[in-house]
Amino acid sequence: MKNKLLLGITLVALPLTLAACGSNEKSNANGSSSAKTTMNVKKTVMSKTGEIVGSYNSKDKKVLGATLPGKKVMFTVPKTKGNTTHLHFAFMHAASGSKGWYFAPNSETGIDLNNKSMKSGSTKDITNEIGLFEAPDKNTVKKVTKDSGKLKYENIDKYMSASVKEKNGKYIITIENNSKDDYKTPFSSGVWKVTSESKKSFDQKPSAALSTLATMGHREDLLSVAKSSK
Repeated sequence: MKNKLLLGITLVALPLTLAACGSNEKSNANGSSSAKTTMNVKKTVMSKTGEIVGSYNSKDKKVLGATLPGKKVMFTVPKTKGNTTHLHFAFMHAASGSKGWYFAPNSETGIDLNNKSMKSGSTKDITNEIGLFEAPDKNTVKKVTKDSGKLKYENIDKYMSASVKEKNGKYIITIENNSKDDYKTPFSSGVWKVTSESKKSFDQKPSAALSTLATMGHREDLLSVAKSSK
């Protein structure tokens, strides 16, 4: 790994409310009793913002939650209300270091997932809907379009393959790091968000938090920004 990652890891706890069950027995006119059971079930509420955490942790704990070349990372997001779920995310091209390269959806409105056409079990390849950006400072976000010194730029499929699968009303995103040779790089952990609105989000808005993720791999501040943004 060309540059050390300084990654923090914070697990997101998803709210879970268990069903409450009760029974109410009443006697009828014939002296027999009938049991009436009521059950109030509250569905598990999935957050619309979360973290992308890979499986690699270095022994010295300086690298946490990274995804190394040849490995994959998966995360699950809820469907939003309406016809379309807009998926936003960001994670660092770790070999870029202070140059601040990071991966995010090509479109500033995110990757569009059609809630009607994506039926249970269906899968969509989203590799070509992901782009490489740079945020070397808090005032900058722009697409990477060329090499930068020894740092090599190529089409996104030189770095990864990515897909979305619909399952039980949720979307499971799988990103496989297939980078090698001149394009080899670990991916840092990252942040995701889904929204029903077609608009620019945290992954393409310049901020100190986004630059911190892109240059050092720290995701905590960007997670806070994503949670607070509407």
